Formats: sequence, C-alpha cells, structure tokens
Amino acid sequence: MALPVLAPAMLGGVVLLFGASFSAYATANAMVGTVVPLVTLKIASALTGDVLIGYENIALALSLDMVVVAGLVMAVYLPLQRRTSRWLH
Repeated sequence: MALPVLAPAMLGGVVLLFGASFSAYATANAMVGTVVPLVTLKIASALTGDVLIGYENIALALSLDMVVVAGLVMAVYLPLQRRTSRWLH
C-alpha cells in the first residue's frame, strides 16, 4: 500500500548509492590495491604512467566511461526525485 509512495525515494537512494560506490577510489585502493582490475584503479594506474606503448589514451577513455555512468545515474535519479517531491508536498 505504501509502495507507490516509497518506491521513487527508495529507487533514488539506490541510484545515489550506486553512483557513490562507483566513484569511491580511495576505499577500493585501500582494500584491494591493484589486484582487482577496477575501473578507478585502472584510471589511476594509467594516469601515473603505468601505460603500454600505443595505449596512452586508456585513462581518458575510462574516465569518459565514468562520466557517462555518472550522467546515467543522474538521469535516473532526477525524475525519481521529482516524483518523490510531488508526494511529499
């Protein structure tokens, strides 16, 4: 019964948590180091000079991917936030 009212707020929270966890570089670096091939760790590795010849733009490409994911997160979150604010006012 309360699901239609709570669903946009809950989905918005899930989307924001996904965006925050996707961008959490320091936690991933502290927990796994370079053992697990995470996107944020690959970007840091490429930016610090750990690149192969011919693959110099990997950090830029991975960074663009992260910007696209962040844009998608916000594109999902903003309509959910608007819907939630209609129920609360």
